[in-house]
Amino acid sequence: MGKAIKGGWALVACILGACASSPVLAASEESILKALKAAGLSTENVKLRNGQGRIDVDPVNKRSYYVFTPNPSDPKSPTYVIPLSTVRYTPRNYSTSEWWEANKEAIAAARADRKPTPTQDPNEVREFLEANNLSTNPDVIVIGESGKYRTEPLQDFLLREYRMQGETVRLFRGSLRSTEQAQWEKVEMAWGSQYYTPSATYGWRYARKMPGAPFLDLAKDGKAPLFEFTLPYKEFAALVERGEFTLGVELPKSAHDRFDREGVFRDALYGNSLYLGDPTFGLEFEITASKPARQRLVRAYQGSVSPVLLGEKAEEQIARGSERLMLQFPEAPLHEEAVELGKVLEGGNGSRGIFIPDDLKSCLRQFKAMRGNQ
Repeated sequence: MGKAIKGGWALVACILGACASSPVLAASEESILKALKAAGLSTENVKLRNGQGRIDVDPVNKRSYYVFTPNPSDPKSPTYVIPLSTVRYTPRNYSTSEWWEANKEAIAAARADRKPTPTQDPNEVREFLEANNLSTNPDVIVIGESGKYRTEPLQDFLLREYRMQGETVRLFRGSLRSTEQAQWEKVEMAWGSQYYTPSATYGWRYARKMPGAPFLDLAKDGKAPLFEFTLPYKEFAALVERGEFTLGVELPKSAHDRFDREGVFRDALYGNSLYLGDPTFGLEFEITASKPARQRLVRAYQGSVSPVLLGEKAEEQIARGSERLMLQFPEAPLHEEAVELGKVLEGGNGSRGIFIPDDLKSCLRQFKAMRGNQ
């Protein structure tokens, strides 16, 4: 990655093959750079393309930020600089590289024997996190016109997005354990059930990896390893405020790998199309739950997700995501690619090799059939 220097934002964009010919885009990039410096973030490792990209503030500890401009052609469009993969920065979820290297063989052996794995002293981890400024609640930076910016704690920023769901928050969990569903249905807290997401399609990315029977075969029998939970928003927000739920956002490693190569986040499961993610930002939302939060989720369990519901969520993601991407990338060739991505819902695959994974394609067909019958 190139080092950002004065005027270096345009240079970085050109290196990535998309020189900003619009004065609006060029001004936006310069404003982003100034705001980041003013907010105290390092600009040593920056990749930006028309107001979109990633900043690697601390490559050693993999601390990075996602840069998102909803409509870079509009001089009034804000730019969001959002911390990535922060839910792991807790004394119980994180271990230092040195400790991991010294204990990885013991961890592998414990997993093979289905025994509790060794964990690093939480006090050691806490000291390391504090010393390296690694937090579950760093600031989001929102940059407006003329480079003016404001900051907001990540938990507050993300909680507002969950509020958009309405009075009820729906969460999903993709599992790789064949015994998990039975535990939930016995009104028991499932072992190892720490991670959740508001996105059914993101949960499916994990559930599809279940060993044994294919996902669709399990789904037809009501045994898909993709589970739904519902909570009143007020109760959900209270759990966040008490630190029982920790909110975060991330992207898969494969999407980051594509970004490292070409400066654009792409989805390997969709034929390396532009990454859809959530409708607003193009990210995947994740939650870690403490033991008290998981105990509450036992009563919030709604069962295994049906193919029809997954199809409905997939259609919504593709339709709204392609609309966001068309604004996000106003110039060729990425704009045309965003248009093609939306067309996959009309039947068949896009002309640029874009396709819908077979699981989701089948679920989409079932959802459309149900909607047609209604």
